Amino acid sequence: ENIAKSIELVTRVLTESLIQNRIDSPVRIHLRQQQMNGDVDSKLREAENAIRESPLPNLPKAIVKYKEAIEINNENPLLHHELGLLYRNQGKWELALKEFMKATELSPAYSDAFRERGIAENKIYTLAQKPSELPTGENSLAKAIELNPEDFDALASLGGILKREERYKESLMMYQRSTEVSGGNPY
Repeated sequence: ENIAKSIELVTRVLTESLIQNRIDSPVRIHLRQQQMNGDVDSKLREAENAIRESPLPNLPKAIVKYKEAIEINNENPLLHHELGLLYRNQGKWELALKEFMKATELSPAYSDAFRERGIAENKIYTLAQKPSELPTGENSLAKAIELNPEDFDALASLGGILKREERYKESLMMYQRSTEVSGGNPY
């Protein structure tokens, strides 16, 4: 009896919502969300196909498709992270950093985005010959490790930063932790 009443209530609410065709109708909201997700999925498929192109990946085309997906759904941290990786692979560190920062802003617990952000920050810092006003990447990598203590890439990357800063004892500790966590991965 309770199930029948629940079904009746849902049916009535949906019917009234459709009849009124209100902009905040649950049906309309759900349909709009489905359409948006379908559009994003389509763009991601096109980006993946561009990456798989032979003989070489078509990274510029993949970047365009990720940008189009972000235009549809700017609040998805994974899209920003993936676009950042494409920029990173092209050596476009400033653009990569912008995307990684957006990903960490949207998802403060996204450890992979913090790792990549730290790597990009350090690359920019190093290329700019270590100006004091730029972040070194150390804080972002420390945050990545805080969020995921098993991230051997973040541990090794932080070890590299500390080594370049001549903080050898701390650097060795990070490299050792990375080796332990990775089970001796030769990374």
